[in-house]
Amino acid sequence: MKRSKDVLFRNMIVYISSLVALISTLVLIGWFFDISFLKGVVPSLTPMNPMTAMAFILGSISLFLLQIKKRQKWTDFIAITCACIVLMIGIVTILGYYLFDRNLGLDQIFFQSKLGVNRIAPNAGLGFCLIGLSIILADVKNKFANLVYQVYILCALFISLLAIMGYSYNVLSLYRISIYIPMAVNTAVSFFLLCLGILFLRPKRGIASIIKNEGAGGSLARRLLPVAFVVPFGFGYLYFIGQRMNLFNNEFGISLLVLSIIIVFVFLILTTVRMINKIDTERRREQGKFEVLFGCIGDGVVAIDRSWNITHFNIASTIISGWKVEEAIGKPLREILKFIRVRDRQENLAFIENALVRGETKQLENDTVLITKDNREISISDSASPIFDQDKKVVGAIIIFRDVSKEKDAQALHSDFAYASHQLRTPVNKAMWGLETALESKDGGIKEEMIEVAYQAVTNVQKLMDQLVIVSEIDQGRLIPKIESVKLSDLFSEVIHYEENIAKNRGISININPISSVIGIKTDPRLFKKIMHELLDNAVLYSPAKREVKINVESRGVDILIEIIDVGIGIPESQKPLLFTKFFRGSNIPVDSVGAGLGLYIARECTKLLKGKIWFESKEGEGTSFFVLLPISKS
Repeated sequence: MKRSKDVLFRNMIVYISSLVALISTLVLIGWFFDISFLKGVVPSLTPMNPMTAMAFILGSISLFLLQIKKRQKWTDFIAITCACIVLMIGIVTILGYYLFDRNLGLDQIFFQSKLGVNRIAPNAGLGFCLIGLSIILADVKNKFANLVYQVYILCALFISLLAIMGYSYNVLSLYRISIYIPMAVNTAVSFFLLCLGILFLRPKRGIASIIKNEGAGGSLARRLLPVAFVVPFGFGYLYFIGQRMNLFNNEFGISLLVLSIIIVFVFLILTTVRMINKIDTERRREQGKFEVLFGCIGDGVVAIDRSWNITHFNIASTIISGWKVEEAIGKPLREILKFIRVRDRQENLAFIENALVRGETKQLENDTVLITKDNREISISDSASPIFDQDKKVVGAIIIFRDVSKEKDAQALHSDFAYASHQLRTPVNKAMWGLETALESKDGGIKEEMIEVAYQAVTNVQKLMDQLVIVSEIDQGRLIPKIESVKLSDLFSEVIHYEENIAKNRGISININPISSVIGIKTDPRLFKKIMHELLDNAVLYSPAKREVKINVESRGVDILIEIIDVGIGIPESQKPLLFTKFFRGSNIPVDSVGAGLGLYIARECTKLLKGKIWFESKEGEGTSFFVLLPISKS
């Protein structure tokens, strides 16, 4: 439809420019062969001046060249040159009349012997000035230039309509200025046609854009504007005819004229209102269908304008994000939906910016989460596409996203299972190798050594299995704290007694600052000991031999702060954000060291279950300090 409208406007301009050129050519032929009706329609009326005809031919050439879809530099040059000549003809005419009060001779170049007193009318000269300037400004992409272009062409159109009305009503003052020669009737018609063509030369601007619009406004303009011209003009003509025929006096005629116009426009308004109501009903029906379809989409769908304000927010978006529709509509997108990259925790809006700026559809990067209203993180898959208007300009973007948490969990489960299988295979193979060697060896010393190797390997398997069971309970929400009152000193005694047996094999000592036997804590003993075991295991495992692991316990009001300090390998700066994730092992950990990378993940999750906090400080090559803050009670 839009393309057909563009073609229609271009065809209209071609017909107008051709018709104006034809009228002007016939005028020149009339002057050449002295044919009166070709020069001025009616012999008794003022004929069009030959130079006026030439100006119209130049104007129609310029109009025709500027409407070509695939223009070239030479066509633009010819068009602007023709417009400049038209402008110069108008300027010289005005200067001759009003500044020098003498004929400068421009309008007597052609057919001088036949012209007599015929000259270019001053209102025609003004019209040429306005038309020439309008054509020159038509392609200037500037708001002020566009405004001037519209004003000039409307002024020229007004001059031509005055002259046409003057001839229709036989009112000389409408087409003649003072004592000067009047504008010819074919000149007035040619001006009117040429002005219409120039007005619609750029249909995306000004008045033409309103008339061309595909919406209800454009439809109304195309329906009402012709009537607004024809009805008053027609009734005015009938009024003058009645006056001249003495059918009624002046007062009765004016009253009849006004009443007739009122009746016609009331009828027109009622018809228009009926049409608008019909369009509005259809629009609401289609809007209802759209809302139903929009609401039934399983993915979250959000539309924004160029200012990033939300214009549409479907039910799925509400379910995923936690924001109600009425809370989201009209708000900036960044206040409602926060897309965060997991790897650097930075906001990820590049895919939306790409849609708004470049007009391209873009997918969201992998490993991006949506921060919900209640600050939960949901893994999502997302894309953004531009929204275009009828002129193919980007007016907004539509964002489609869905919750892929289950898919991510399934992928993570598959990855975790594969990693756990790999971690189990190593100690199992080591145990089998130790047992096979012990069975085959006849040396008692070797047998004992290999059995010890197998035992350690099986112990590692058991530890990994225990960790996997706890991780499974954590992930499934089955690990429920069982809070009871216990003495803090008793808990640490059990933990240190167990860990010292492991530390002695590496010559590492574990030292704890004195803890009052009266300090009690309300906690889950199993989870508390699990946290301490995992942190101490980590400290002992990655500390050099014959070094010390320190435990500091400090009471802080209603909380207790536990600090575990080692002088081990430390944690690389770039890997610190990943330390508490499942199966993470630092790049500086020895290849032959045991461990699956689950201990710190378990410690963090158990701390959360006990309503505590855990963090660390570390420098690679110098050691690490872990801090655990837990709520306590004093007894």
